[in-house]
Amino acid sequence: MSYIFIVNILAVIGIILIIHFTYIFWLSKRNRNWKTTEGEVISSKTQESYFDEGAMYKAVIQYKYVIREKEYFSKRIFNGDYIGKNFSKSIKTLVNKYVKGEKILVYYDPQHPNQSVLETGVHAVIYRELFAGIFLVALSVILKAGESFFVSLIL
Repeated sequence: MSYIFIVNILAVIGIILIIHFTYIFWLSKRNRNWKTTEGEVISSKTQESYFDEGAMYKAVIQYKYVIREKEYFSKRIFNGDYIGKNFSKSIKTLVNKYVKGEKILVYYDPQHPNQSVLETGVHAVIYRELFAGIFLVALSVILKAGESFFVSLIL
């Protein structure tokens, strides 16, 4: 694989992460205006994934709610909730906040009632994508600018 190809791949991945962050940020701002209804927590647990570098934790909260006599099910806590965290304390707090069988407030999109969240607004975890994207784009620019220097070292 060529040096330029790898540098370009880093830039493309970085741009994709920045675009995805922008989309999630927009969704998070938009859901502040959604309507609310009462729902019920069906299950609440912590999902753990282990890697060589450590563990990642994610809250998995399943809930149901009714809009116009139709029952909906969701696992979306907030936009970007699928991004895992390296520490379990905030995840345990989230799981303890939404206990099985508990009545909860659900925010739903009035035009698309199947889209819902338990918490509105922008959550800090999504900024990871922005920072990773900026890092990869900046790295690719630096590597591209220093291409002749690095290529001369390799050859």
